[in-house]
Amino acid sequence: KKHSLVTAITPGISIDGKGARTSLRLSYTLTGQFYSPGYSNSDTDRLPGQKSASNSHQNALTAVGMLEAIEDWLFIEATGTISQQYLSAFGTVSPSNGNANVNNNQTETSSYSISPYIKGRLFSSTEYLLSYRATVTSSQSGLVSDTTANEWSGKLNGSTRWSALGWALDASRLTNNYQANRLTNNAQRRDYENTKYQLSLLYRFNPQIQVSMFGGQESQNYVSLNQETHTTHGFGFVWTPSPRTELSATNN
Repeated sequence: KKHSLVTAITPGISIDGKGARTSLRLSYTLTGQFYSPGYSNSDTDRLPGQKSASNSHQNALTAVGMLEAIEDWLFIEATGTISQQYLSAFGTVSPSNGNANVNNNQTETSSYSISPYIKGRLFSSTEYLLSYRATVTSSQSGLVSDTTANEWSGKLNGSTRWSALGWALDASRLTNNYQANRLTNNAQRRDYENTKYQLSLLYRFNPQIQVSMFGGQESQNYVSLNQETHTTHGFGFVWTPSPRTELSATNN
């Protein structure tokens, strides 16, 4: 039976700040793993599943920031995460959340996003929201492709001369671009695109009960190599018995 002494040191920093038009919540730790000096780096003396006896480190980050760039109109949100992820649910799982045992089924993954959006009112009877989000995800493993996601979305909510009747128009477009890595090539890479449009009519019987019907169109290439387009329609129900409770159901 083989043994090794591993020392882990984890310094970190935490920030939770809020200003008049800005906010930031951040938590970051750096775990250093130091192996005993006499431990061999050969494959035969290595612990099962261990990549190397060399010293290593792991990052962990959770960050969310918001900026109100133009008062009550333009906002910018940004997020960042770094974590240890398993490549396969059926592979080796390290104890202690992976802090002291690195294995070939584990890799460090980082994801960063930025999302500017605007919102306001038109003609006093219509609310609008237009947003864009860019997300970059990367991994230290050659088994996983880095991805870049771009998403546009827009929404209009309007009222009518009948106070109980309203309408909504939603549109979105999402693209996922997979970049080639050490173990894949362009012939194996697939990019995905999804575009949606939907028009809804809403009727509120009272402050607690609202029903809706909607119809639209969706185009995507998740299943086929080519874009497939189909129509969508259905109805929904929302019950709000209290300010802190909401029950909703939708049938497509």
